[in-house]
Amino acid sequence: LDDYPQAYLYLGRVLGRSTRAGKLSAYSCRTLKEMATLAASIPARERVGVYYAEGPDGLSTECDTSEHADLISRVGGQNIHRCKTRNPMGMEKISLEQVILYNPEVILVLDPGFFKKVYADPRWQRITAVKNRQVYLIPNQPFNWFDRPPSFMRLLGAKWLAHLLYPERYRINIVQEVRSFFNLFLDVDLSVQEAEAILQP
Repeated sequence: LDDYPQAYLYLGRVLGRSTRAGKLSAYSCRTLKEMATLAASIPARERVGVYYAEGPDGLSTECDTSEHADLISRVGGQNIHRCKTRNPMGMEKISLEQVILYNPEVILVLDPGFFKKVYADPRWQRITAVKNRQVYLIPNQPFNWFDRPPSFMRLLGAKWLAHLLYPERYRINIVQEVRSFFNLFLDVDLSVQEAEAILQP
C-alpha cells in the first residue's frame, strides 16, 4: 500500500494522465499519513483488539504479521492473533476456543454467510465483540475494502476501519468520504442512500 502514491505518478506519466494520477497519488499520500499519525497517537494499552474472521465458519484468520490483515495495525488496532505467517496465502485455521480466549473487542468479517449467523450462534455469544454487537461485515463494493483482492480500495477501507475503531480520535463523515472516494477513483456519483447501502452490505 505504501507504494501506491508513486505507482500512480508512474502510471500517469506512462499513460499521459499526469493530472488525474496526481490527484490519486495525493489522496493516497494523505490517507497513509493520516493513518500513521492516528496509529502513533494510540498507546499500546488503548489499542482495540480485533479478530479478522474469514471463511464460512469464521475460523480462518490472519497472523498479525500477515499483509492480508495490514489495515488493522496500520490504523492503530491490535490484531489479536499474534504469530508468524506460515503461508503467504493466509487463512490460518483457528479453533473457536482460541477465539473465546482471545475475547476480541471487534470482529471484522469477510464472509457474508458467517456474518448472517454469528449473532444467533450461542457458541459465539460469550465473546465481547458479539455481546456488544461489534461484529462488522467488511464492505465489498466494487470489491473488498480490506483484502482479497488487496487493492486501492484499502485506502477507503483504512478510513472506514479507523473511524470504526476510534470514532472519537478519527472524526470523519464516512458517508461523505465514500461518496468522494467513489467520485475520485471510480468516476461514480453516489447518492447518500447508495453510500449508506455500500457501508452496510
